[in-house]
Amino acid sequence: MPYSVTGWVEYNGMTLDERDKDSSWQPVLSLEPFFLHGDAISNYLFGLAKDPYPRPLFGYRGIPTDCTDVVRAAYKENQRFYRKYRDGWFGHTHAEWGEICAALARPEAPELDQQLGGWPAVIDTTTVLGSRLCSQPSSQLRIVVWASW
Repeated sequence: MPYSVTGWVEYNGMTLDERDKDSSWQPVLSLEPFFLHGDAISNYLFGLAKDPYPRPLFGYRGIPTDCTDVVRAAYKENQRFYRKYRDGWFGHTHAEWGEICAALARPEAPELDQQLGGWPAVIDTTTVLGSRLCSQPSSQLRIVVWASW
């Protein structure tokens, strides 16, 4: 059975300095069409792979408490499904865009393959979104992910 990773890129229109309790995140990009799987990047960043790293950089964080409605709804639906069937999505975690960019720039980071789709397309697309939407993309964008068999 294939291992798949999905989730959302979320956007907050306020910079970190401008945020208060009423600032909100918006869903801007579903990861579903990118056909992500438990590859080296998913494993390195989030520990989402068949044989996960013991200490992924951004693993085990859960969904953000201030996540978007679409992420919250998917998470709650998965909880209901799990209670009924004891199966479903797992490994919910997240990272800010700045954290991801810094991690991918490290010497030990896996190479981004020049494949169609996958993480290279997510990284390219999110970079463009950040340049068009944000004054501070590193803290105004984040990726929320989870996995399934």
